[in-house]
Amino acid sequence: MIFGAKQKLIREQREKAIQIALLFCERKIEFSDFWKSYVNEEFIREELNRRKASLFIEKSFFEDIDVVKNINTDDLQIQS
Repeated sequence: MIFGAKQKLIREQREKAIQIALLFCERKIEFSDFWKSYVNEEFIREELNRRKASLFIEKSFFEDIDVVKNINTDDLQIQS
């Protein structure tokens, strides 16, 4: 029973992580909101890092939260 509940939580977290990424890619949320979620929610980092090959995320330093927290995004420009 506990195993099933944990699996459900993991599935829900994965769905939320992908939803946040999609909202950002569709420009329905600002980068700052996406970044706050990415930095503060470990499951989002884990899911996006797990899928980075298919998402074309090239830099492995995004896996290290200490590095991520120190990235200055003030002058970041995003192009689609």
